[in-house]
Amino acid sequence: MGAQIKTLSFLAYIIRIYQTEVGHHSTLMVKGMLSLLTICPHEVAHLRKELLIAARHILATDLRSKFVPLMEKLFDENILLGKGWTTFETLRPLAYSTLADLVHHVRQLLPLADLSRAVQLSSKNVHDESLPTSIQTMSCKLLLNLVDCIRQRSEQEGGNGKELLVKMMEVFVLKFKTVSKLQLPILISKHLPPPAPTPPSSSTAILAPLTPGVPSLAPLQSPATPGNPQTPATPATPDIKTETVDIKPAPSPAPAALGQDKESLELEKKVKFGFPTSQAGNYSVSDCRALVKTLVCGVKTITWGLANTKAADGNTQSKQFQPKETLIYIRLVKWAMEALDVYTLNTCPGTPPRA
Repeated sequence: MGAQIKTLSFLAYIIRIYQTEVGHHSTLMVKGMLSLLTICPHEVAHLRKELLIAARHILATDLRSKFVPLMEKLFDENILLGKGWTTFETLRPLAYSTLADLVHHVRQLLPLADLSRAVQLSSKNVHDESLPTSIQTMSCKLLLNLVDCIRQRSEQEGGNGKELLVKMMEVFVLKFKTVSKLQLPILISKHLPPPAPTPPSSSTAILAPLTPGVPSLAPLQSPATPGNPQTPATPATPDIKTETVDIKPAPSPAPAALGQDKESLELEKKVKFGFPTSQAGNYSVSDCRALVKTLVCGVKTITWGLANTKAADGNTQSKQFQPKETLIYIRLVKWAMEALDVYTLNTCPGTPPRA
């Protein structure tokens, strides 16, 4: 298996130079690549990574159109990623970006069934919080690039492309809600301005000693006057009292308490094992703004597609939205206006926030 993948990597290295010669055997090459993806061991992550990198270089050439008849297999995650836990956790961004590039370049050649599979996979990735925000943004861009293709294929094949566009709109609205309810509070807590220092009170400022550790001096008496023949009093030296304090060592924890601490730590490790790592710590304002901008452009494109796509009965005269679609747009206004608050965050302390 390793030698076969190395051979494919060498072929990907020279394919631009000998693209005509490789084109004569492109059908066998495509079948061989899919066979390698299918039989690659699930837990051998480095082999599948090398295979995906080689496939990415090959798909960057004009031979990508040879994969159109077999797109259904590429949309199968058991073939693309396998069933291994390591590959699933480490190679998903590479696999999804490679597949998104392929779909973007051959979208005009895909039938409505493959477009529907692309919409389903991209919609799932948009709401997968274990993926980086950049992959979610890329999935949103792919969805809005498929709108016109869905409209054309729906008219040519007589399919119900409008229903598919409505589902895409629901995906975008739900993502607006996720941004406003999940990502935005985390970003706001990260960029809160530091609390202003409280000025000390007047009484505290008078009684506080100037030098730490030195007691404050007693107030001086008034100087001698003709009516008051007193001399200024010298400050009295404060008496220093020393007390012996019996310091006892802190009691050591009981063995039962130590056992409970160890059990709690082991329980935390068991709970954390097997769960995907959260991306909450990796949220950034720039990525969130790019995602919101892509979502706004996406709902604009989908709205145009809904107004110009035939319904299941072939009627395009009425551009009035159905009650179900109207409810989606009501929720769009609610959650999108909240998500736009990301542009009010001040990432630079010296600059005022955006209006």
